[in-house]
Amino acid sequence: MLSNVLPTSENENLSDSDVEVWGLEEGEEFKAGEPILRIICNYASVALYETSI
Repeated sequence: MLSNVLPTSENENLSDSDVEVWGLEEGEEFKAGEPILRIICNYASVALYETSI
């Protein structure tokens, strides 16, 4: 799903370094309040999807 939402260098004149996605591995333990998914990119590119992600 994320590959369909996040900006790409082809359609938004971005380099690969302008988009960063980090997430916990499946089954990895986490604590309350700890981020489990972090997306770093132009906010306008993903704002519509923020709640559902």
